[in-house]
Amino acid sequence: MAISALSRIASLADIEALERRSYAELNPAKTVPDIFAQSARRAPDDIALVHLHDADPDAPVERFTFAELRARIVQAANLFASLGVGPGDTVSLLLPSLPQTYFALFGAATAGIANPINFLLSPQQIADLLQVAQSRVLVALGPTQGFDIWQKVEAVRQQAPGLKVLSVGEFATLLDRQPSDRFVGVETPTPERIAAYYHTGGTTGSPKLARHTHANQCYTAWVIPQMFDLGRDDAVLNGLPLFHVAGSLDFGLAAFASGGTVVLPTASGLRNPAVIANHWRIVERHRVSWIGGVPTSMAALLEVPVGDADLSRFNFACSGGQALPTETAIEFERRFGRPIRQVFGMTECAGITTVAPRHAVNRVGSAGLRLPFEEIAMVRLDGEGGIAGFCGPGESGVLAIRGPHVSPGYRDARHDKGTFAADGWLVSGDLGHIDDEGWLFVTGRSKDLIIRSGHNIDPAIIEEAAASHPAVLIAAAVGMPDEYAGELPALFVSLRPGHSVTAQQLLDHLAGTIAERPALPKVVHVVDAIPVTGVGKVFKPALRWRVARETLLSRLQALELAGVAFDVDVGERAGSGTVAAIGVAGVSPADRAALGERLAGLLGKFALKSEIRWL
Repeated sequence: MAISALSRIASLADIEALERRSYAELNPAKTVPDIFAQSARRAPDDIALVHLHDADPDAPVERFTFAELRARIVQAANLFASLGVGPGDTVSLLLPSLPQTYFALFGAATAGIANPINFLLSPQQIADLLQVAQSRVLVALGPTQGFDIWQKVEAVRQQAPGLKVLSVGEFATLLDRQPSDRFVGVETPTPERIAAYYHTGGTTGSPKLARHTHANQCYTAWVIPQMFDLGRDDAVLNGLPLFHVAGSLDFGLAAFASGGTVVLPTASGLRNPAVIANHWRIVERHRVSWIGGVPTSMAALLEVPVGDADLSRFNFACSGGQALPTETAIEFERRFGRPIRQVFGMTECAGITTVAPRHAVNRVGSAGLRLPFEEIAMVRLDGEGGIAGFCGPGESGVLAIRGPHVSPGYRDARHDKGTFAADGWLVSGDLGHIDDEGWLFVTGRSKDLIIRSGHNIDPAIIEEAAASHPAVLIAAAVGMPDEYAGELPALFVSLRPGHSVTAQQLLDHLAGTIAERPALPKVVHVVDAIPVTGVGKVFKPALRWRVARETLLSRLQALELAGVAFDVDVGERAGSGTVAAIGVAGVSPADRAALGERLAGLLGKFALKSEIRWL
């Protein structure tokens, strides 16, 4: 029996109707290998996976049936077991979007614990993750033009003694030597066993690895087909990186579980400009029915002409990673005549938290409805980050989640505080409210709040207003340090191709759009590109560091000290948070004490840690 859609969910009432049946009965897959065994039994010759080596839609492709996919995963599990991997042992992956990535990912989850790593991280960050995961085996892309993965592998090897390293070519060769019809030396996993470690918590600070059980991932694989009504006739264009939960689980494992096809558009996915340029022809060529990506990718697709591409098979799009701007959603549906649905997920929830169902009457701006057999609530927190109370319909609070997809905690239990609360609740840190019909509205992250003289400003208010300007492609608002107000709003925007607008014109537009006067930005920066993470999310820390540096440097230079030069570097430090390092040159040792006291007085007015370095 395959995990496929059981009904056309369009409302909370439909979800409640589904819950009248037992989840254990509804979802026959209890572990990751169950999913592939069931799909291979049901339709062994159906195409499960298509890989495009080139962004040219007419170029030859690589295809794998469900029987072949399951065979490769069995071989991978056998290979890892032959290398000494068992339950509790970790196999890490540094791989782009290749078929072998899925083989290794789910084979590792079967034999031991899979640990996909963002290959865009620095060698030191990768080494830290390997150490935290206590990795036994690493599968990585060998020397390949356009990728520096192998150079990073060479850099981290000396810090990981005993680590067995396989290039993806070696991995593929060794697979062929393993049985494909049975497991050899592989201990059958249980639903409660850890299947994977996924990195979360951004790209700075101490690495956090969220643990996924087999039951967690099987729930994600089951629930997404329910919410999107997916089955054997569907194909997803998965351009998201496979080291992220969305690419590996939401657009991967769930599609395989439904009996549909996953199309990987080159090793670089949506990071490949040629894939974006040829996107709609690829959709036509491979009969894609659903697509997805982060809001920045969805905005980029608005600039790609459909031309004469036949989109008759294309049914809907998904956007996740962060809130989809209202203007982008409206323009997407107007331009392509297809619904775009918000997916809201967390790594700690195996990639899925709420969904705007495919068949629902969409509520623009909402993150969707809760999932079957899941509980969500807005809560008030106490001073320790614990749950102090629950909010009513429409009342703003912090989102908490409980359900079969919630992780049992981080690899290092010291990170659990403030996230994993009592009674199975996960406190997400997301701000918002739930309306009286069950729709969740996420307005921002608690850490992204801009606090101006005690006034809490949700950056989404500013970003939505900026995105309504026809020239704006992406907008990101952050707090700028101020010695009097604590923080002031600052806005960064990148523009649509062929458009232009000045900072003052945008300020004038915002003045007529933002009713909440304290939220009106003090500065607007029009930039070539907004910094994003490896999965395409706006990386707001880089923007906060920039405005903090500019603010402090401006105040220091205003002192007009003859012969004295200042340099300011703002960034994140493990255990210390954001720190401003102030370099001071041109001051004699005899004068440093007096100037240091003066600078400390100036810097002490900012709610930002700082330190002075004499150059």
